[in-house]
Amino acid sequence: ERSGEAVSASNLSAEGLGTEELGDRATERIAASAKEITAAFENCTFDLDIEPKDTQLRHMASALAGSQTAAPPRGYVAALFDGYAGHFEAELVETLAYQTPSALANILLARSADKNLGRGLDLGCGTGLAGVALESHSGHMVGVDVSTAMLQKARDKGIYEALVHQDMVEFLTATDLAFNYFVPLDVLLYVGDLTPLLSLIKSRNSRNATLTFSTEHRDSGIYFIEKTGRYTHSKAYIEALCGQFVYRVMHFETHQLRKEEEVFFNRRVIFADVLNPLASG
Repeated sequence: ERSGEAVSASNLSAEGLGTEELGDRATERIAASAKEITAAFENCTFDLDIEPKDTQLRHMASALAGSQTAAPPRGYVAALFDGYAGHFEAELVETLAYQTPSALANILLARSADKNLGRGLDLGCGTGLAGVALESHSGHMVGVDVSTAMLQKARDKGIYEALVHQDMVEFLTATDLAFNYFVPLDVLLYVGDLTPLLSLIKSRNSRNATLTFSTEHRDSGIYFIEKTGRYTHSKAYIEALCGQFVYRVMHFETHQLRKEEEVFFNRRVIFADVLNPLASG
């Protein structure tokens, strides 16, 4: 689907079912899901023949085909969230019981002796939900996002020192960085290779800083583009990158942070509170 979410089969109820029947139902569901994925892929490829430059279609076709990519095509995330901005907060907070901003704030504040976080950079700030959660304990905050519609929602909240319409890697590359903390919150779901992000923060920020981020969790491998069009990252991959760029992992947990198909998923999201003790300068 153009929303970036692949179709999925309905949930099964285990109530009153024996082991054999559950196995049969599970087999049926897998087969149904496979048919839906195949149909979705065929629809994407058909539409790409008509609109070969459509970045959303191209990205979802890659995801449905299992073709691994380091990042979505340029413009995909902006187009996705420009169309989502109007109902983004209602969908996340009210329907999906979204708890990531408050969990993020708790992790950061637990590491701050005076509960003063200093100057922050909200990478992929969206409508500003992280900013709201951190506002009372933060100094000036700067928000960066590729979606103009999401930035307007954040601007309406009046909590950011500045809001910048730019890709976060481009911003980190071109801007003088002097921040005490960085929060790419639920942004790395739309990025596969995290090397540029950790490398730029490490090499270009002029202060010792904390990087706190969320990802969708996978148990093995490095990163993987799922049928939803979102990326999952393994703990081993994140730890390897932190070792490569001399970050120190201070906090790691998995948590149930939002619903999907009316169910809270366990071990779905990773939090890493990463201290950078050797920032340049």
